[in-house]
Amino acid sequence: MAEPRGRLIVLGAGAVGASLGGLLARAGRDVALVARGAHRQALSSGGLRLRLPGELHTLRLPVHGSMEELGWQPGDTVLLAVKSQDTEGALLAVDRRARLVCAQNGVSNEPRARGFTHVYGMMVWTPALCLEPGCVDVFATPPGVLRIGCFPAGEDAFCRSLAADLASAGYDAEAVPDVMHCKRSKLLCNLGNALDAFCLAGPDAREFAERVRAEGARVLRTARLSYEPDFLRAMNSLLSYRLVEGQERGGGSTWQSLVRGRPLEVAYLNGTICQLGAQHSIATPWNSALCALAARSPTPAPRSVPVATLFPDLGDSARQEDGGIG
Repeated sequence: MAEPRGRLIVLGAGAVGASLGGLLARAGRDVALVARGAHRQALSSGGLRLRLPGELHTLRLPVHGSMEELGWQPGDTVLLAVKSQDTEGALLAVDRRARLVCAQNGVSNEPRARGFTHVYGMMVWTPALCLEPGCVDVFATPPGVLRIGCFPAGEDAFCRSLAADLASAGYDAEAVPDVMHCKRSKLLCNLGNALDAFCLAGPDAREFAERVRAEGARVLRTARLSYEPDFLRAMNSLLSYRLVEGQERGGGSTWQSLVRGRPLEVAYLNGTICQLGAQHSIATPWNSALCALAARSPTPAPRSVPVATLFPDLGDSARQEDGGIG
């Protein structure tokens, strides 16, 4: 018997969530958005202004301020797109009978979805930007690369159906048997997010990014957790990055949070590597330095920190390690 094709509820309709929900709705899926604050007001009053290379769509979708407003319906799927630090709070209001798809950075969200019967991971690689309430820009064709699978492993009919819907919405989307392999691979790429957000660009920043990712790869190998060493190149080969209304994307998700004055998820990216390193007796000075940078009070301004100021805290042994992602 075919599975009921219920609502797809996007919990956390920011850059990733709103673009996914908007394009799925445009392709015919029944989509509702959950958002808050000025962004919710703009979505409710003027619709979602979704800008892609050479395209502008104004999409009218149902917008709610909470999951309680929506209630539970059989067949509901909740696409969780909040930042990792907000996962527990967001899940409190989600009915455990819903299918839960974690469309988030890092690898810490799926294990925290306790009590849900159906938990899925989604690796999301999309250059999306949301700095203006009600407006999302996506700077690539296709709009992103998505990989969906059961947590902790496997794939099923739902994965394949959702991947087909996302493909019809324009994404490069596939169901995969080991989605956490994909998400760990992306995690290594995300380890440089704090550098992009806080630090001045230049050779020092590039060196630091190489070191922090090499350290992350070393930790994953020691923990016997698989990843794709050439993941960044593979993802970039699948997308054509383009301007939107003559503008480039300003920065990644952590930079966007910093610019908007929102909490950062560095503790769930670099912090994951630090925690795994501690479990396996591996020093993680490079990732620890970025966790400490994100925890500074007051928070540094975006792209204001000279990378050289981070090096003295690392010690000679860390600075002399071999670079490169293994």
